Amino acid sequence: MVELVSKKNPIKSKSKRKNSNLLPILITIIFAAVAIGAYVALSKMASTGNDYQLGELREGSINVYVGGNLFNVITNVTRIQQVVENIISTYNLENITFLMFGTRTCPHCGAMNDFFTTEFRDEYFVVWLSGGENMTWFVEIASAEYEAGFPEQYAYAVPQTLVLDGDGQVRAIVIGELTDKNFWASLLEKIK
Repeated sequence: MVELVSKKNPIKSKSKRKNSNLLPILITIIFAAVAIGAYVALSKMASTGNDYQLGELREGSINVYVGGNLFNVITNVTRIQQVVENIISTYNLENITFLMFGTRTCPHCGAMNDFFTTEFRDEYFVVWLSGGENMTWFVEIASAEYEAGFPEQYAYAVPQTLVLDGDGQVRAIVIGELTDKNFWASLLEKIK
């Protein structure tokens, strides 16, 4: 009779089996740690979701916000201010605090229009970009933002809401949809 001898060392194969059992356990522990870390981070973000970074509002400059946080500051405000004065004059507007540019086909513009119409009806005016003078005004503002160093995707984005002080001076521009009353109340408090 011939006895077959295994080339595997019985001691080594047992230790390999032990190590191969550890791998799924280690992967599970790592995955659980990452999941718990992500949960904690998201919980902190959710609990501080209304803590916007508004920055200081300075005379003669315009703070620009994206996602409710200060993105940039425009210091050469002359062109933007001239456009706003033309709009106020053309539409015979008085006591306007919010001047929004948007398109009728943009769902974010629609949401912002609904928000402002509900929350700030008497202080709000929308400039729908359907061509003509309205489009020219928006392009002038967007060009000023782009020349101030804004990426094109922000400068030419809608909705854009210009926030005016009591003297009709543009103090802030908010790019995108933001329907949180706390943000707008905090911004207005800084402006007035």
